[in-house]
Amino acid sequence: MDYNLVISGEIGSWWNGCSADYVRYVLNTNKDKEVHVGFCSPGGYVADGLEMYQAFKDHGNVHAHAFGLNASISTIAMLGCKTIDIVKGSLFLIHNVSTVIFEYDQVNKEQIDQMVKNLNLKRDQLKTFDDVLAELYSEKTGKPTSDCLAQMKKGTWMTAQQA
Repeated sequence: MDYNLVISGEIGSWWNGCSADYVRYVLNTNKDKEVHVGFCSPGGYVADGLEMYQAFKDHGNVHAHAFGLNASISTIAMLGCKTIDIVKGSLFLIHNVSTVIFEYDQVNKEQIDQMVKNLNLKRDQLKTFDDVLAELYSEKTGKPTSDCLAQMKKGTWMTAQQA
């Protein structure tokens, strides 16, 4: 298979991955042409993956070819493609969105209450992200959003056939 683009490494990483800017560049140089994109990515940044998803959808004639390991936001990005084929022996991982939290401090009870309030806000924001991504999986697969949310909650690897 000749790919116009291979997305490997971390999505959104300028160091070892693929940026949404580069995806748009490749798509713009292939306007009105069929585009084939290889995917083998552990995921990356949600914002970049959603931007790629929309760029593929806007182009309209992009075909995803998944091989190796694909996880997290790379699975969302490929949902914007017209078709998706998954090579036998490949693995997919979809999961709930996560964020990094760093807290190392000496605090009193009022400060703990504020920290809990902030963490609850972050939890609610993550739920919104999960709901949006589950809807994208549902739209592409035809499965109920509740099934997609359940699979995301499990966060386990799936075979090509299961995916």
